[in-house]
Order: sequence, then C-alpha cells, then structure tokens
Amino acid sequence: MIEKQKIRVVEVGPRDGFQNIKTFIPTETKYEILAAMFAAGVSEMEFTSFVSPKAIPQMADAKELASRKVPVHTILPLVEYAVFYGLRADEAELNVSVSASLEGERLLVSVDDDGPGLGEDELAALFSRFKGAHEGEAIQMNLLSARRRLREFYGAEGGINISATTGQGTHSLVVFPEKNLTGGL
Repeated sequence: MIEKQKIRVVEVGPRDGFQNIKTFIPTETKYEILAAMFAAGVSEMEFTSFVSPKAIPQMADAKELASRKVPVHTILPLVEYAVFYGLRADEAELNVSVSASLEGERLLVSVDDDGPGLGEDELAALFSRFKGAHEGEAIQMNLLSARRRLREFYGAEGGINISATTGQGTHSLVVFPEKNLTGGL
C-alpha cells in the first residue's frame, strides 16, 4: 500500500518565462496573467525576482508587481461551483473559463461556463443560501467563505456577482478594488 504524502508545488513559470522575453511586458499585462493563474487554482507562485534591471530588464517592475494582493481562496470556489453544477450527468463536456482585467481602479475576475445555467428559482435559491440561510453544503460554504473574505478584506467595494441564463451557462464576477491590492499576491 502506498502511503499518502503531501507534495508542495510552486509555480515558477511566470518568473522564468517573463525574464526570457526581450520586449518588456507591461506590468498590467503581467498582473492580469498572474491574477488569472491564481484564479485558475495556482496556490503558490514565484512571479518576479528582485534583481538588477540591467541584468534582467523584465524584472524592472518587481517591486510594483509584488505590491499587489488578491486574497487566496476567493476565485477557486467559483470554478468548483461551475464544474459541480455546470456538468450534468447527461453531458460529457463543460467549458469553464477564467479571465481577469483591470477596469479603472478595479480588478475584475470572471468565471464563465457553458453548462445548463440556472433557472430563476435556482438562482434565487442560490442567492438565499449565499446570504447565509443554508450553509450546509461544502461548495456553498466555500462560496460564502469567499464572499466573507472579500467583504472583510475590501469592505462593501469588493464582491461576487452571479448571473445565469437557462441553457446558456453561468457568469460569475469577482470585484477587487485595485486601490486596496497591496501587500503581495
């Protein structure tokens, strides 16, 4: 019998990959890539290095890039939710996408799926549970915890919005006020 062991995986692709690109990648573009990677479930990542910009010009924005923060476990529950509720027994495939963009002073992270979507009653029930009425199910608890973390970290300016159309999938949007994205990813 094989004993279970914990393995720690640290993603180094952005740091190693960015430094090999000769044309400078704008800091905002790097940040959007990193936010999308964290949103997709990467939990630990080395994304920059504090070296002389003369040696590695791509790392010239290391201090600025490292000064942003997205609280952990705020996006992954939405991906889990999309997979759990979006993939039905009679369907063999589900597409889930995660994207990030900066809009003014806000980071917007979208999680979209092409599953069956939710009807009005299901969506209303979700929001009822989302407000804390029923926290029994693990996925619902993760969504509630993510919402709570956003509120604690950003106040009323941060949040999660979920919309769906029957037969057209679900769209989830997480709003991070950029002005509060400090302290490192």
